[in-house]
Amino acid sequence: MKNRIISFLGTIAAASRARRDVGRAKSLGESVGLRDREGRFKHESTGSNTAAVSDVASKLASQIRLVQRQPGDGSRRLAACSVDGVFHLIRRFVSIILLATLSSFQQSALGQSDLGFQFVRVKYESVPWSRWNMWATDYPAAEQNLHTAIEMTTDIRLDGPPIVLELTDAAINEYPVLYLTEPGYWLTNDEEADALRAYLERGGFIIIDDFHDYPGRARRQWDNFYDNIRRVFPERELVELPADHLIWTVFFDIDPVAAPSTKPYFSASDDVYYAIYDDNGRMMVIVCYNQDIGDGWEWPDRNASDESSVSFQMAINFIVYALSH
Repeated sequence: MKNRIISFLGTIAAASRARRDVGRAKSLGESVGLRDREGRFKHESTGSNTAAVSDVASKLASQIRLVQRQPGDGSRRLAACSVDGVFHLIRRFVSIILLATLSSFQQSALGQSDLGFQFVRVKYESVPWSRWNMWATDYPAAEQNLHTAIEMTTDIRLDGPPIVLELTDAAINEYPVLYLTEPGYWLTNDEEADALRAYLERGGFIIIDDFHDYPGRARRQWDNFYDNIRRVFPERELVELPADHLIWTVFFDIDPVAAPSTKPYFSASDDVYYAIYDDNGRMMVIVCYNQDIGDGWEWPDRNASDESSVSFQMAINFIVYALSH
């Protein structure tokens, strides 16, 4: 995992610096009519998920002027503009030299698969009072569409299609980010809890998404999730994420308070985000409650414009944050 994170540093550092162009890009977005009056991107539905993802992703790319396809080759490079562009090219060159140096030292230990990002969904056993495969909600379209958005809006190199792993599979330690959906129906055990704890304490990061409870009713899904996460970290408490936390601005600028939920029966104020930190203040777990960003990835042509766009934005921010921390 350390090798993967080292390999990502040059790319992520460049991506984070590119975010400084957000202000100018916002003006550009407004000039071509991509934003609504609240400043969030619009999305016109299309007939297929692929076209819809491309539509959303191209607009996200326009937001920060991040991706620019160069004529004559198939590569994507961060767009250089004025003085910032010159500095970016210099930093980019230095990053490439550092990565090449690291590769020369680690060539015997690193394979091609150590140099790219791959989405990992967690497979788990469901509680008896739900369907057996709650872990597979939105699968596989959600992560396939997310991979497309990552490729179109960032410089992160993808290394193979999304995969599914169980927490007891030692292979999880080869991947810096895990995704667990529908934790309201998650049923863990001591072996899984110990494996997840070890993974997170070694530097891993997990996104927990897609569970909710109706206002005024018993918090059945929250209680089930909480019981399971306490088995992983009995001594650590969930902390609500403030709106000014770096994770909301590390790549895209996101206002988590105004961000809409993909659940149509919740208002923008109902979704809440929590984290668990290690002893050094590093975020290990991010929790999306009364929210379902995976649904936004799966159905970009059916979700309303803001819900789908912010779902991709959040996922990419979470991934960039995890890889750079």
